[in-house]
Amino acid sequence: MRKTQKEISALVAGKTRLIKKLDDRPALLAGDTLTFLAFALIGLSSHERNPSFATLMRAGLPFLSAWLVIGTVSGVFRSDAAASSSVLRRVPPTWVPAWGIGLLLRAFVFGRTVEPAFALVSLIANAILLVGWRSIFALVSKRKGNGAG
Repeated sequence: MRKTQKEISALVAGKTRLIKKLDDRPALLAGDTLTFLAFALIGLSSHERNPSFATLMRAGLPFLSAWLVIGTVSGVFRSDAAASSSVLRRVPPTWVPAWGIGLLLRAFVFGRTVEPAFALVSLIANAILLVGWRSIFALVSKRKGNGAG
C-alpha cells in the first residue's frame, strides 16, 4: 500500500515530536543529578578541607535517590514537565516529600543525625537550585523550539 506525501509528512512530524519529547528526559535527569551534586559539593567545601567522593555521595545521594523515586511517581521527568509553566507547579510539591525521605535516608543509611539547620538549608537550597536550573532549561528548550514553554 502506497502512502501519500501528506501521510508520510504526518508520520515524520509525529516521530519528530516524539524524539523531541524523549530528548528532555536525559537532560532533566542529568541536570537534576548535577544540581544535587553541586549542593553536596558546596556544603562539603564549606565544612571539610578536602571532601572525598565518599563524603560527596553521603551528602548528595540520599536526596538524589529520593528525588528520582518521588519524581518518577509525580511525573517531573515527563517531557511536559520541562515546560516553563510546569516548573513551579511541579518541582516544589515533588521536592518537599523527596526532601523528607532524603533526610530519613541520610539518617538511617549513613547514620547521620537530622540537624534542624541542615534540614532547613537542604530544603531551601535544593528547591532554589532545582527550580532555577529547570527554569533555565525550559527557557532554552522553548527558544530552541523543543515545545517546552
